This record gives sequence, structure tokens and C-alpha cells, in this order.
Amino acid sequence: MPTGKKGGQGQGHNPQNGGVRDQGWQAGQQIREGDGNVAGRLNEGIEVARDRAAQGYRQAEGAIARNPGPSVLISFGIGLGIGIALVQLLGQEEESWTDRNIRNPIRDLQLDRRAREVVKNAPEQAHNIADAIMSHLPNAIRRHFS
Repeated sequence: MPTGKKGGQGQGHNPQNGGVRDQGWQAGQQIREGDGNVAGRLNEGIEVARDRAAQGYRQAEGAIARNPGPSVLISFGIGLGIGIALVQLLGQEEESWTDRNIRNPIRDLQLDRRAREVVKNAPEQAHNIADAIMSHLPNAIRRHFS
């Protein structure tokens, strides 16, 4: 008969297992209740925000009805400002005819002249570099190169 008790315990009749299941069920129930509380608070927040937005809209509507001229001018200014900002942010600056046909060729000619001057003066500058290096060498080494 003792084998029957062991078999019964092995099949899940252990009272400790029932306690773990109950704790898991209770934890799940608390999570579901917490979810319900969070959802309720979220819905309340949405309702409050909706009410405040509606109230602000009614106030703006009343201000526009009382002052139609300044409202139109303010709206125009805001639209103009947003339009200018978008053009500056999104627009690509095209190269003008003057830049393409006059300024860039002149700039290229100036660069060509500078390049020619550098090439023309290169041997003279190289000689100056050699003299500068020689002046910094110690006397013992300088004798071997002279």
C-alpha cells in the first residue's frame, strides 16, 4: 500500500502544487485588474485632453469672430513664415546664369594663374627648403653634405 501513496503524490496531488497554482492565478488576476486600472486612467486622460482641446478651440473661434481683420493678417503671416522656412529647408539653390557663365570661368582663370606661379617658382622654393634644412643640421652632419 505504501506504493499507492507515492503514486498519488507523483500524479500531482501534492498540496504544495495547488498552492503554486493558486498563487499564479492570483498574480494573473492582479495583473488583469492592474491593466483595467491603467486603461481606465488612460481613458480619463484622453477625455480630459479632448475637453481641453474643445474648450481651446471654442476660445480661438470666439477671438477670431471678435477680431476678423487681425486674425486674417496673423494667419497670413504665419503661413508666409512657414512657407519661407520650408523653401529654405527643402529648396535647392540653383546656380544662376551669371555664376555659370561669368564668375566660375573667372575663378578658374585665377586658379590657373596661381597654379602657374607655383610651378614657375617651384625650383626656387625647393632651393630655399634645402638651405633651411641645412641651417638646422648640426655642424658635424653639415660638413658631410657640403
